[in-house]
Amino acid sequence: MHLAEKILLPQPLTFGGDYRITLPGQPGEKVFVVAYRRLMAGQDIRPHQLDKPRFRHVDGTFGQLADLYLTHMHEQIAAKTLSPATVKQRSNLIGGILPRLQDGHLASLEARHIKALMKEFQKTPHQANNLLKTIRAMFRFGIDEDLMSNDPSTGVKSNSKVTDGFACWTRDDVRTFHQKHPVGTKANLALTLLIVTACRRSDLVLLGPRNIEDVDGQPYISLVQEKTGYLDRARVQIPLVKLLADAIAATTTGDETFLISDYGKPFSKNGFGNRFKTWCREAGLGDHLAAHGVRKAVGVILAEAGRSQYEIMSIHGHSDPATIKIYTATVERRKLAETGLGRLDLGKIMG
Repeated sequence: MHLAEKILLPQPLTFGGDYRITLPGQPGEKVFVVAYRRLMAGQDIRPHQLDKPRFRHVDGTFGQLADLYLTHMHEQIAAKTLSPATVKQRSNLIGGILPRLQDGHLASLEARHIKALMKEFQKTPHQANNLLKTIRAMFRFGIDEDLMSNDPSTGVKSNSKVTDGFACWTRDDVRTFHQKHPVGTKANLALTLLIVTACRRSDLVLLGPRNIEDVDGQPYISLVQEKTGYLDRARVQIPLVKLLADAIAATTTGDETFLISDYGKPFSKNGFGNRFKTWCREAGLGDHLAAHGVRKAVGVILAEAGRSQYEIMSIHGHSDPATIKIYTATVERRKLAETGLGRLDLGKIMG
């Protein structure tokens, strides 16, 4: 049997048992060499049936790189080095640009092509940021696998400021919400959880009794955030303060999760987001407010209180200090302005 068609894997490789695995392409082609190299390193290169590339792309094209990178990302899910949510987002972004770029040769790809692509996303700047991150990750993979010699996106800037795009809650917004939804309601518990833990929706809907841990004799809310998906990510541990403990005790909760729907089941991420929007409307708050805006507000409040970037990172679960700038930049600029003006004698300057 031809080597390019079937290879019989013996027992000691990590998959267990004997499997016949099809190698893509022909011997000597880069797609074949990459797959063979991973196979001999003991990696399971079998894509899930639904994840197999729908088309066969020519060797050395953008489409070939996309196929290999999509397969690589699913391997990262299995290895718990990339979250399913991130893979889904990147796959959708790559799929959106693939029809136009799939036949383009990697050797001819230049920065101007990436810039032209970014201009198409001027009306959706946050999506433009995500697209640039995605194709840069794919190009890094291509360089590592000797599919390309350089990253054509180097020097390409995003169309937008670095922002998470969600309106930040104010203290008045929180008071208004609590007046409408007092302690004992699911809405109150939801907002209290958001304020104390600064969770994303995807983590919030999973929080439950199992997340309460004893640390040095004190109760803590302990979680590993879903979004990052890395094995070495930090565990977030936040004191179970009385405000939150009282809200949990006063509210009907589930055995698995604190927040449950009217049917007694845990919320899905999107289901909770829709319900939280309803609670905001009931409180007379605008549709511009969302659950993630509470997370942003916590960062701002902590910054205003003089907390260090590392203290804020420990609550938000960030590993990159640059990310905290989303929450602290405005506060820092305002404080610098106050300090600077405080040192001036404006009476003399103004005459």
